[in-house]
Amino acid sequence: MHEPVVDAGHGVRFEVRRMDGVIAHVFYWHPRPDGVGECSGCIGLRPEWEDGWDLVQESPLTVSPSLECRACGHHGHIIGGKWIPA
Repeated sequence: MHEPVVDAGHGVRFEVRRMDGVIAHVFYWHPRPDGVGECSGCIGLRPEWEDGWDLVQESPLTVSPSLECRACGHHGHIIGGKWIPA
């Protein structure tokens, strides 16, 4: 189940996706650090994804640890539904 895309600030947007009513994934879009376009990523949350991220708070969304894009190196945190650059 898809939820509305959230503007987290700093050019970052995210969308929560649920499985059986529980948040399982967070898809996110962010500006590339080199300033050339946009990149995206997806994280899986525990317990569904054993090696995933922890859901600290569902609303507003807080996950731990930080998110670092493997493609472009963009790095930060989602805390209280906002993007906090690292």
